[in-house]
Amino acid sequence: MEIEKSEINHSFHHHTLINRGSGFIYVCDSCHKLFHGAPSYRCDECGFFLDVECALMAPIRCEGKEHIQHFSHQHPMPLVHIDPQHHIQCFACQSLCSGLAYACTTCKHFLHKLCAELPLEIQHPAHLYHPIFLRVMHWTFTCNICRKEKKNTLIYDCKQCYNEFKICVKCYHATIRPSIKYRYHEHLLCFIEDSAHLAQCNAYDNYCHQLVCSDDLHRSTNSFVLCTKCDFRMHFICGPLQSTIQHE
Repeated sequence: MEIEKSEINHSFHHHTLINRGSGFIYVCDSCHKLFHGAPSYRCDECGFFLDVECALMAPIRCEGKEHIQHFSHQHPMPLVHIDPQHHIQCFACQSLCSGLAYACTTCKHFLHKLCAELPLEIQHPAHLYHPIFLRVMHWTFTCNICRKEKKNTLIYDCKQCYNEFKICVKCYHATIRPSIKYRYHEHLLCFIEDSAHLAQCNAYDNYCHQLVCSDDLHRSTNSFVLCTKCDFRMHFICGPLQSTIQHE
């Protein structure tokens, strides 16, 4: 696509965007797609990029509809109902959307209603030293809670720790309100589902049951409980499960 303007002022960014031509590898800050050498408009002050199609796209209006203008996308996003059979993924938590969600159907950008309303700044119990801030992360990072590598999504991270503390939105939802009581630990615990490998299991008897579990319990053994106050971590199968239950 030929770029006609050497610079533009765009409603999605507060600085003038300059035509930088081709030759850059970048991720567009509106559609979040990776481009190799495609022409772009760039803010030299912020490192903000828009590909040509997003930069010159005609405005989309949502008059008369409930909608939001989210910082992760340039277009207004009306509230819609999503059928879970469509397998649409939320940009923020990367889980499938079902029921009410905000959507730009033109660009295929979707957010759960809960994810769209996330606070921009929080004080998280796993990082009490500084506030952490919500932002877009295009490149690969490792969540400090679940230890999974993720990219092209929303994260919370700490600016004062040089972005070394990062948590994904899915773990934010899981850890902001600890609710599991474990008799061998003084604090309430959070449940983290289907995590990456847990380096250390703090089972009360120093015996980790994960290695002797069958493949049928793979999902359970990859889940763990976490204390956000002291970083106590334990496989779910090694802790809160009761040894006996009453079945009717």
